[in-house]
Amino acid sequence: MRNTEAIKKWMKDNRWRLCDIRRALGLVHHTQIWETIKGKRSDRRTLKWFLKHGCPVEYLGLPNDIDPQEILKEAA
Repeated sequence: MRNTEAIKKWMKDNRWRLCDIRRALGLVHHTQIWETIKGKRSDRRTLKWFLKHGCPVEYLGLPNDIDPQEILKEAA
């Protein structure tokens, strides 16, 4: 299960804003990012972005088809 409050706190502590993530992913709107944070959606690109930027895995409630170790290897 996704921990929305923990993700929002992580973002604040690391000075990430929705617009920063939106730009990094090349999106026009931040809706899919926000819905992913809230757990209404599981956008793979957004979840991978959070992993690559250090958001703790336990906050994200990842779908079974995303292997966090694989993502972290790609980021290294």
